[in-house]
Amino acid sequence: MNRGGDLVTGGQPARGPDAYPGLLAALMAAIRPEFRADVLAVDRADPVLGGPSCMVAGCPRAAFARGICRSHYNRWQEEERPDFTQFAASTGPVMRGHRPAGSCIVPGCQYGRFGRGLCSRHHRAWRKAGKPDLVAWLAAPAATAATFAVRSCRVPSCELWAEGKVPLCLPHRAQWRWDGSPGLEEFAAACEDRLAGLERIDFRPLPAHLRMEVQYAVQQRRDDGRQPTPPACVRRLISVVARSGVTSLLDWPEQAWRDYPPLNSKGGASQVRGAGSLRTPENREPVLRNRLGYRIPA
Repeated sequence: MNRGGDLVTGGQPARGPDAYPGLLAALMAAIRPEFRADVLAVDRADPVLGGPSCMVAGCPRAAFARGICRSHYNRWQEEERPDFTQFAASTGPVMRGHRPAGSCIVPGCQYGRFGRGLCSRHHRAWRKAGKPDLVAWLAAPAATAATFAVRSCRVPSCELWAEGKVPLCLPHRAQWRWDGSPGLEEFAAACEDRLAGLERIDFRPLPAHLRMEVQYAVQQRRDDGRQPTPPACVRRLISVVARSGVTSLLDWPEQAWRDYPPLNSKGGASQVRGAGSLRTPENREPVLRNRLGYRIPA
């Protein structure tokens, strides 16, 4: 995937919703109101869209990786991956976005941690100095002096400084990208409103017609009740499809989706593993044709 923000296409032109007469009406008739929400709140106890609880005592969120939720998984990585069993047993249950994220260990620096407890700027300076003893390096005023402008992270409760073009701190920027780069105001509000026991699926990165197609696919996956599909999996799919530039899943033939780099690469596949027909839109025709009674026009 091109991380610079440009669209990565599958070599097929986007045809637009008008190329599929009757599909919009069929979708509107089939999608139930609860799945038409721009942001779908999913109860952790849902048998398909939910999942097992995070193993951290007192945490209400669904497990994401290694038996812990995404917030605790990110925290474990930020703390440089200590012994996992000890981390899970000792870390607190407070959710990401409601606890102060770790700041750079350089006194007075409020950038997010990048490595060795240092922000990206100080980590770069430490490496440029030849990776000296960290304690000694921190004691040298010239090495740790801050000479850069400061901006606050857009998330109101966050005390870290923003860095880069997006006005978010390092941890929130990573979370924002994982969520599909939604609008900053919506993202900041979501960070301030983490409901215990709930996960969210934000369909807003998708254009209206494509949004309804994916909403219908999620509804069908829930109704089938056969394969667990956690919200993180659907969010990743939304991000990938939004970057494709299509306005309908039908714009590309099956092979184009199979060849689409974010889906056929090892990393892309692992990030959306478990979504079945949602992982790649290869089953888009049975979903849209067989279940809606819709026929693709010649």
